Amino acid sequence: MTSTNEKAAEIVKRYTSAGEKIGTAESLTAGLISATIADIPGASNVLHGGHVVYCDEAKKQFLGVPSDILEQYTAVSSQCAEAMVLGLLKSMPDIAVGVAVTGYAGPSGVSPDKDGLVYISVARRKAGSSPNIKIIEKHFPGERNDVRQQVVETALNCLLKFSPAQS
Repeated sequence: MTSTNEKAAEIVKRYTSAGEKIGTAESLTAGLISATIADIPGASNVLHGGHVVYCDEAKKQFLGVPSDILEQYTAVSSQCAEAMVLGLLKSMPDIAVGVAVTGYAGPSGVSPDKDGLVYISVARRKAGSSPNIKIIEKHFPGERNDVRQQVVETALNCLLKFSPAQS
């Protein structure tokens, strides 16, 4: 399975078979993960919804990311990615798995070495306990849209790893 569409189709197949829903919280990808999944027929069986939270205010408003995390660690941090995915699970109680992404697609204006720095968090609910969460830090090369596409690919891989057949 190599293409983005093949990965998205496999996600729709696995989560549909299990009767599970997924959700997204996207900063630098601005909805590309959800759009990629929505391109697949039957996506409405699994894609519950998504939040595009490009600015810090949206992360706070829609996902409940605490101001102190944003102030102490910034929006591009593992702490923010974890808060985003936990906020996603809270805002969408019907989803089994959520994925959240935050990062610098570039050029960031912060520092050239920050361009391509990305955090991806994925979480699966577990009955009666805290969710199983994985956070990945990546530094993707390339131009802005290349970085964003690599984030989509990695997020889809995460959703496959957390899919019912793999959990």
